[in-house]
Amino acid sequence: MRRPLHAPLAACCIAWLLAGCVTPGASSTPNTPNLDDDDAIDDDDAANDDDSIDDDDAADDDDAADDDDSIDDDDVADDDDAAADCPPGVICLDAFPITLSGDTRTGVEDFDSYACDPSVDESGPELVYRLDLPAPGFVGVLVETVDGDVDPDVHLLSALDPAACLDRGHHDAQADGVDTLWLVVDTWVDEEGTAYSGEFTLTVGWIEPASGDCSVETSPIDRIGDGGVPLAMPATGPVVLEAHLVTVDDGYGTAGAGPWPATITEGVPEHHATSQGATGFVMHRSQTWAPQESSQFGQAAHYAKLPTQDEGWYVNMMWADRPTAGTRMIVRDPLTGRAVVASAGFETGPGNLDHVGGVPEEVHRYLGSGHLAELELGFAVDQGLPLGPIVCD
Repeated sequence: MRRPLHAPLAACCIAWLLAGCVTPGASSTPNTPNLDDDDAIDDDDAANDDDSIDDDDAADDDDAADDDDSIDDDDVADDDDAAADCPPGVICLDAFPITLSGDTRTGVEDFDSYACDPSVDESGPELVYRLDLPAPGFVGVLVETVDGDVDPDVHLLSALDPAACLDRGHHDAQADGVDTLWLVVDTWVDEEGTAYSGEFTLTVGWIEPASGDCSVETSPIDRIGDGGVPLAMPATGPVVLEAHLVTVDDGYGTAGAGPWPATITEGVPEHHATSQGATGFVMHRSQTWAPQESSQFGQAAHYAKLPTQDEGWYVNMMWADRPTAGTRMIVRDPLTGRAVVASAGFETGPGNLDHVGGVPEEVHRYLGSGHLAELELGFAVDQGLPLGPIVCD
């Protein structure tokens, strides 16, 4: 039986290279066969080779200005070892975010399963990528297809070994804290042995979390319907998964009066792409607009459209006095210490006071949490912190 279908393609490249192509302006180092081989015009035996005018003693060869011993040498990005450093059969990427198209039918069949979930049959063909990151940071990868008979999965590895699997997913995967990762897009095989290989689009994002003081205020807050019993802050408890809110960049204008989406799903795929572009946070987004609750689809409690960055990292509570829109709060997983700087004051809820607050899927995804996970919410002492993931000092 087929698994659920993937989300629609977010983007598609124009030109193919090996089994993938790079969006215009992006930098990568694919390892592809060189057409200038030993029997060609520009090879080792021809005009531009070791025995010709441009040879070992000339300006454009291995010992000259653009080679290992000169200005562009082993320590520079554009030297003779750059392409050679990419292993055979691997597509090397070093600029992010980046979107590529690929086809697992052109891949190899070296890996059948991965330590992240060895029960999943991945014995179909796969494509292998090396991610050379600017610095240790957070990496999110997303794979999408339009053909229901194509079913690739993504795997992030710390080494080119399925036993070194860090994370995997049917749609996306994430990892952080390293400067080099291996990414494998592999083909799922069903119980009958059918391999669902074919075309896909791959997006890879990298962000470097901010660092700062995550101290929070300790004054209690009043909540709607709390019977006069304030909530001690910071508060720890179940945090719900919230829906998306309309932003100023979603094509519905900037005024609170409208227009607004006509249905709970109208414009949602475009919103997902807009949010990814604004936050730089690559993941599989699946939530719709917030439902109509004495308001419009996707309308927040403050009635106007949100700044896109704030919507990607918003937080709400059932506060009696809603804070100023854009007030910084720290949302933290008390078990792992992972934290996000979130934007408060746009939305109110949830109505169930047993749940201390709510955050969108981006916050839950970064924290590795989910609906009703136990998280800590607090008002940041430093209101100048940037929104998004943070490494607390």
